Amino acid sequence: YATAEHRWFLDENKNGRRVAEPALTKNLSPGQRLRNLFRCPVGKERGQVLRFGAMQGFVFGDGTKALGNRPGTVNVYDGKDEVFLPMFSACCDVTYCPPDKNATGLSQNLGHHHFYGLPRGWKEVPSLKESRSFLLGWLSGWFAADGCISDNGQCVLNAANQSHLEFARSVCAVLGIQCSPVRTQNRKGVNGEWSDLSAVTIYRGHLPVD
Repeated sequence: YATAEHRWFLDENKNGRRVAEPALTKNLSPGQRLRNLFRCPVGKERGQVLRFGAMQGFVFGDGTKALGNRPGTVNVYDGKDEVFLPMFSACCDVTYCPPDKNATGLSQNLGHHHFYGLPRGWKEVPSLKESRSFLLGWLSGWFAADGCISDNGQCVLNAANQSHLEFARSVCAVLGIQCSPVRTQNRKGVNGEWSDLSAVTIYRGHLPVD
């Protein structure tokens, strides 16, 4: 919502050049595109705060929360999740589960460390009032759990809950990272049932190099 006299900048194409044309709210028309403006990227003040955020984001994506008041758990699989192993090992109880050739799915080929004693609140989205370093870590941890990078470098975050991806877009806005609108498609899952899966593309050029 904005006042009628609020000034905006339109993203216009004039003679093959992108220019910013000023316009008032009362003069805007459907279909006009506004010039994007992003916050400065997160600086180097990260350290431990980013790691805590990454742990929580990974649990949000791949962890579980038992019924009642029992603590949360998460599996860190050999190979693909190994970057998280020292993070959780420093503060959580753990049991190692070797590969089970009789099992189906991911555990058929990979062993995993089962960490337990985690905060139940880590299965909820964090506050947008958290520090930007923490939110960057949280987003990267969630991406490690539920994201993918295509052969051409496209970064896509997937979720069954569309509202979670809308929250991810808010996190990106806080971090100064550009991302696409949420798009949803109906697809057949591994159980053979049809369900909706939503996705957001995060623009690689806006991500910190590390």
